[in-house]
Amino acid sequence: MSENRETSPLKRKTAKRAAAKSAKKAPRKSPPPARPSTNPLMVLLVMGGVAAIAFLGVTVIRQQRAIRDLQSAVHNDAPQGDSAKGKAPAKEKKPDHSAEKDQSDLKQKGADAPESGESEFAGSLFLLRYDESRDVVQYVPVRRKFSEPTLSAALDALIAGPDADERSRGLLSTIPDNLKVRSIVVRGDTATIDLSSHLLADAFGDIAVNRINQLFMTATQFPSVSRVVILVEGRPLSEIDGRVIEWPMKRRL
Repeated sequence: MSENRETSPLKRKTAKRAAAKSAKKAPRKSPPPARPSTNPLMVLLVMGGVAAIAFLGVTVIRQQRAIRDLQSAVHNDAPQGDSAKGKAPAKEKKPDHSAEKDQSDLKQKGADAPESGESEFAGSLFLLRYDESRDVVQYVPVRRKFSEPTLSAALDALIAGPDADERSRGLLSTIPDNLKVRSIVVRGDTATIDLSSHLLADAFGDIAVNRINQLFMTATQFPSVSRVVILVEGRPLSEIDGRVIEWPMKRRL
């Protein structure tokens, strides 16, 4: 009996040690991973950033295309007879206000009356010259003789474009040579010019801006015209190449 009493505590101690050792070896259950919370504001910000990057990429591609095409026109343009027509240069980084002074002088004089025995009137149309040294586009008034001192005659001359001598001096035009003037209405100091859809052909980047400016400056050389509205096939031209235009125009773009 005494031996059993002595070994019984030992057995209990051994059993406790074995149970403790077994408990240590048993793997602990890890808690389930927490699900990441989704922040709606963060999702919207990410989506907006992706959309902005995509829009910027498209805009850059279009501008690069316009610059390549216009630079190619500047370097490749050369006199090719009276039927050839110059193209506009690509960039207009710096405004050149020299043409505005010339235009102000023209508005004071208007179309010159013919001298005795002549049947032609002298007026102006506005062409372009690209100054590579300063990287600017200049609007250059060119004197022409018209059969009558009218806006219609001036626009016809503008559409005809620079002649061989003017092209040899680096003068260009963005106006399509197949552009048609559908009608011209002058009310007060506003000239409404309705043009054919050819006006919108390849009208992107600086070509579009220079095209509208050439029309505006040629029209406002006349003392009776200080504002211009341009229609295309009878409809208002609300924008060109994504650029919104407010009518009537009071100054060049």
